[in-house]
Amino acid sequence: MKILTGIDIPFNPFGGSPIIVDDWYSSLPRDIEVLFLTMPPTQDKWWSIRNVRFLQTPKTRDYHLYPEYIDKLTQEVASVIDEFNPDIVHMQHLNYGLSRAFANQKYSNIPKIGICHGTDVQLAKANSFFMDNMIKIVDSAKHLVFPAQNMANDFFETYKSKTPYSIISHGIPEKAFNIENIHAKGKTLKLLYAGRLNHYKGADIAVEALAHVVANVNLDIIGGEDENGYIEKLLKIIHDHKLENKVTFSPQLSRTELWNRFSDYDAILIPSRELEAFSLTAIEAQAHGLPVIYGNGGGIVDVVGQSGFLIHDNKPKTLAKIIDKVARDPAILKEYRDLGLKNAKNYTIDEQIQKLINLSKKYAKRKKYE
Repeated sequence: MKILTGIDIPFNPFGGSPIIVDDWYSSLPRDIEVLFLTMPPTQDKWWSIRNVRFLQTPKTRDYHLYPEYIDKLTQEVASVIDEFNPDIVHMQHLNYGLSRAFANQKYSNIPKIGICHGTDVQLAKANSFFMDNMIKIVDSAKHLVFPAQNMANDFFETYKSKTPYSIISHGIPEKAFNIENIHAKGKTLKLLYAGRLNHYKGADIAVEALAHVVANVNLDIIGGEDENGYIEKLLKIIHDHKLENKVTFSPQLSRTELWNRFSDYDAILIPSRELEAFSLTAIEAQAHGLPVIYGNGGGIVDVVGQSGFLIHDNKPKTLAKIIDKVARDPAILKEYRDLGLKNAKNYTIDEQIQKLINLSKKYAKRKKYE
């Protein structure tokens, strides 16, 4: 089986969907051939996917120029299809340019599977242009894939598509499991926030919660600003509540560097308000014996469930109560380490890849071009 897929972003292994597709398409059986289309890298970092082709069409981020970009990209993709002759197309993201170029292809007998990632529905909700873009991509798909049921629910509330769909979680590789160096709780509860710094991810909830915590705690924030003025907002909260000695900031780390840091902490905070399609970070943390305290925001609720602590209303005071509860009772940390590790084992990548393969084989077949 030959799969054509890709994402029209630079070929750098940072961010949710690039990491996910790198895991998937670098781990497929040898009898499955993948051609991955992407943009040239902007850093000296590469993915593990072997058969990669860099797109020649320059990308635009100005949606007024989007139609021209898509026209040129559609022509480039048509040439790739003629050459590669895929059995099936995987459209990564339901609102990206490359997926739209795949959707525009005239080869109606090449089945397409649309794979939803975190920001697709958000873009459609915010802008009628991107709503129309998502509809055209989805309507070209034979089947849709979501990482969690909550993500699917959010999509179908936004667009009442009748396209059949499956839940296929992202999964983590075997090397992500490591419980040999679990942090031993001391007098200070050590908390971690790791992720993009924006309103949706909710780092401000984590910082403000410290103003209401009774226990002795420290919070390390690892990540880069993803919203203008957001770090300034966090610094104001810190200043207003005199939290300077409790909060530290560090730049974004690579995936493996972050894994190595997990054993420095007692718990990880993922206080997302929304847009958590799955949360690889949560499952990878659990695979390292790190309990998860998480926000009521999207697919993470399905994925972590009772194996972590839910901030049911996404309020700082509610999070503060959870933190104090964990700080008072070390037995709770042990209980949720065990629950988390058991939960993480439900999301091994080999099992999820097999689901994607089975679905693809169901739709793939040899074609005769019109």
